[in-house]
Amino acid sequence: MLHLTALRALQISIGIIAAILIDHTLFPKRPRAIFLGGMAKVIEDVRVLHSELSNRTHNNNPHASPKTGAELAQTQSCSAKLELRIRKLVMREKIYLGQMEHELSLMPKPTESYRAVTNFVQRLVDLTAGLRRIRENVPSVAIDSVLLQRQRVDSCITLALFACEHAFRSRRALPQALPSPRKALDMLSIELMDTLQSQGRATDIGYAMAENEVIEEMVRNVEGLVKVTRDLFGTRAWLNGVDNIHLGIGF
Repeated sequence: MLHLTALRALQISIGIIAAILIDHTLFPKRPRAIFLGGMAKVIEDVRVLHSELSNRTHNNNPHASPKTGAELAQTQSCSAKLELRIRKLVMREKIYLGQMEHELSLMPKPTESYRAVTNFVQRLVDLTAGLRRIRENVPSVAIDSVLLQRQRVDSCITLALFACEHAFRSRRALPQALPSPRKALDMLSIELMDTLQSQGRATDIGYAMAENEVIEEMVRNVEGLVKVTRDLFGTRAWLNGVDNIHLGIGF
């Protein structure tokens, strides 16, 4: 009886090992691996979309010769195509996420965290599209006078997106400290309100406040994306006794 029990246990163990080997050799591209690689590409495209918008805003010199209609149309067309591609990639990620939920696996899959990442990324695409339309009417006084603060906010957002993109692509932990877009945004809001109250018109203040609300929502979603990414891949820490989630450095 004991010999039969040991033989059954050995057969079950061999079956499990064989199933794992076949799964990793014959079916290496599972929905989870495809999802993580695809999400890295989505975050990369969101970063590029935001960077292009920031560059156009920062380099819009009122003393330079204005762009022709063809150049403006080409720029807007490229941004629209990139935005459409990101939306298609997000929809594909949702399909992979659905397949992952129905997939049988011996390893647990954090599908709720993956769904949260997908929602954050989709929200960032919507906010970037809205920010592009708002900035077409933002007065130059709301840009030139606080250009340094704007560059800091956009740089912090770009670095946070790049860190998350690298984490999903390499499946490695995030750095413990990242530049804080929240702190940079607070400085921008203070400087911008002081400038507009002394120089701006009522319509200028309205457009600037609308833009500031969109940027604040973007910062909130970037912070959420960073938090979920830390939960998924961990934190590469070098400071002990420090709250990793709320740690942010000025930029």
